[in-house]
Parts: sequence; structure tokens; C-alpha cells
Amino acid sequence: MGQKVSRDRGKIAVLVVDIQNDFCDDKGIFAKQGLDVKPNQEVVPRIKEFIEKIRGYDIPIIYSKQIESEEISPENLKEQLRSGRMVCAPDSWGSELYLLEPAEGEYVLEKKTYDLFSNPEFKRILENQKIKTLVIIGVNTDICVDTTVRRAFTEGYRIIIPKDLVATVNKEGEKYYLAVFDRFFGDVIDSKTILSYLA
Repeated sequence: MGQKVSRDRGKIAVLVVDIQNDFCDDKGIFAKQGLDVKPNQEVVPRIKEFIEKIRGYDIPIIYSKQIESEEISPENLKEQLRSGRMVCAPDSWGSELYLLEPAEGEYVLEKKTYDLFSNPEFKRILENQKIKTLVIIGVNTDICVDTTVRRAFTEGYRIIIPKDLVATVNKEGEKYYLAVFDRFFGDVIDSKTILSYLA
């Protein structure tokens, strides 16, 4: 959207979307379903490096975890589960974060559907911290990242999407979604640009 990315845009938080074993690991559900999880795996080292640098700026970091089961998922999502596409069962290895270790004081929140606003605690954290801008990174650009970006925009937050810190198993689809994000919802830039504005 061409807006200047700087701290004068209000207090910033980083949202790390669904870096979980079922989406990223070779033994996870996505890989077992025959999906190529290599793009998801390749983005994780860059995300880890970005998080380490962000920790030096007193910026809240929030990790989302998708959780699905017949007991807790919304009825419309259960239809997907019954087709054999359930991922990230509660308390399972598949639901655990993939190669990420949140530091003390960082938030890990579960969600039962595709956007983290479905967990009321997320909105409470943003309001309590007076967050105005969300830097959204993670995997499943075309599903959970997309849904969260759109919901965050509707909720009135400014959005930054580092194009080198999102990934999906649908490589061609990712180009489309990044173009849509940049045109309608926020700033799609690279992570180095974000860090340069914060320095």
C-alpha cells in the first residue's frame, strides 16, 4: 500500500503464524499427505534470525498454533476434519512449534480456526500493549496468514508482511497472495527493510 514503515506508525508486534511440526516437518501431516513442505522448512531459519534481532527492540512477539479436533473445532471446520485433513491435534507432536523456542515473556496462543483473532486473548494482548501495527510472518501464506491479514486489517491494524518470512506449499499461489496483500492490505517488503527502519 506504499505506506512508510517506521515506528511512527504506532507500537508494533510480531505475529509468527503456525510454525508447527505438522506443517513443516518431514514426518508431519502435510508431508504425509504428499505436500512439498520444503518451502515451509526453508523459511524457518530466516524467521529464527529475524526473531533474534527483533528481541532487541522491546517488540512483543506472539506465536500462533493451529489446533484441530472433533471436540474443539468449529462445526464448519469439522467438515474438513472428517475428510481426513485434520492437522495439529491438541497436545500432539504435530501441534508443537517447529524448531522455534519462544523466550520468556513471549506469547504462545492456540487457535481453533484459521485466524488468531478467534482466540480472544490475542485481541486483549494487542489492546493492553496498545499495538497499532502487526508484522505477520509464518507459513501457510494462502490460508492462515491470509485469513489473519484480512481480519487484522478489518480490525483496524496496520499490516506489514515481510515477503522473505512467509511461505506455503503452494508456491505459485504465494505470489498471488503477496500481490493482493500489497495492493489492498498493507506493506509487503523484505525483513531487512523492516529492521533498517527500527534501527
